[in-house]
Amino acid sequence: MLLVTVPDTVGVARACETLKGLAAAVPRERLAVVLNRYRKGEHDDPDEVAALTGVPIVAVVPQDERACTRALRTQRPLLALGRGPAAREFLRFADRIRTTQAPAVERWWRRWLPIGLGARRGH
Repeated sequence: MLLVTVPDTVGVARACETLKGLAAAVPRERLAVVLNRYRKGEHDDPDEVAALTGVPIVAVVPQDERACTRALRTQRPLLALGRGPAAREFLRFADRIRTTQAPAVERWWRRWLPIGLGARRGH
């Protein structure tokens, strides 16, 4: 189970509370955190966030205001607009999931990747 959070103080505190609430329902080894809108130098180091949450950080998506604004304005997926820093991290993470998880999970992720970025129709 992935928990996506912003890496500011409030976001990390809420992530910790959410993870505490999930403790009875989900084994700790099945939990991971994605840091979204990360700004190096302004947010805590991902290793420090992992130590606070007690679960691994599996992706650190950098803040990419320009690409996100363009995606919203054109109503297109971020990954369809090019290879900005956030798009690169999403692709890296998707590829990591695709190559390390069971086939059913791999097919699920491929459905969400835009054609031309490693996805195939019908998968």
